[in-house]
Amino acid sequence: MTINRHKGQVIIFETSPEELEQLQALFESGELSRVLGIQVSDIGAIAESNPTAPVLIGVQLRQWFQQNVLDKWEAEATLIGTFLAQEMNNTSSWSEELEGARGGSRSQVIRRYMELLDNPDKQVSFQAALELGETGNPHPAIIQALVKGLQTCHHEETSWQIALSLGELAPNHPQAAFAQHKTIELAEQAVELLVGVKRNSEEQIDVLLQVYSTELEDTLPEGLELTVLDEAGQVWRKTTAQPGDYYNQVGLTTPLGKGFTVELELGDVRVRENFMV
Repeated sequence: MTINRHKGQVIIFETSPEELEQLQALFESGELSRVLGIQVSDIGAIAESNPTAPVLIGVQLRQWFQQNVLDKWEAEATLIGTFLAQEMNNTSSWSEELEGARGGSRSQVIRRYMELLDNPDKQVSFQAALELGETGNPHPAIIQALVKGLQTCHHEETSWQIALSLGELAPNHPQAAFAQHKTIELAEQAVELLVGVKRNSEEQIDVLLQVYSTELEDTLPEGLELTVLDEAGQVWRKTTAQPGDYYNQVGLTTPLGKGFTVELELGDVRVRENFMV
């Protein structure tokens, strides 16, 4: 196991999986720093099968589930890139459908939004999921509508937005998702990296990576590459921004305890962010 200290030092020692799990819980609660008397910024496991592999120290994504907002990161409940792309390509038809859902009694509004979550138009279903989360109202009927939406939705981004809205209204729900974003400087071009997490099973989590321009109405710079590398440094996922793209994204499922690296590259500039699950 490794502990990364505030001065950049790394402590490595042997521990059992059970002990590592206990230390992880202490770290996430903030107790580990207090007990050790040092500022612990991260912990992670080194695979015994490859002891010569480089130690990957990175952001602990499980802190997202505790809603711990880390330095230089900002909590987010919207897939901003998806939202902006829809706003820029807005058509009156789906806008009118949503407008019609906002009037009437609470029960009528909830029922209408439940119908819109199943709408075959992904723009409509995504916006309906977003607006339900923005109500700030954890009414059981709304929670039930979101959970049902997760069961019936076949569009990945809408499913993520439903789960993020669920995280806003019922953060302890097992199907809730959470996201944070951070500004990444690429020479004279700045972009936002959004990282979303939700539980897939007791042993795995789903991760969604989304990159979009800091100037929210601008498209991404052409040729911007978003690459995910595994612990061995091998390319796991990769996507490249095309002309007119408002955002790019990559989804993956990874076991707990594993690490990966997100690489953003534009021209001769490359920035990496390490993550531990």
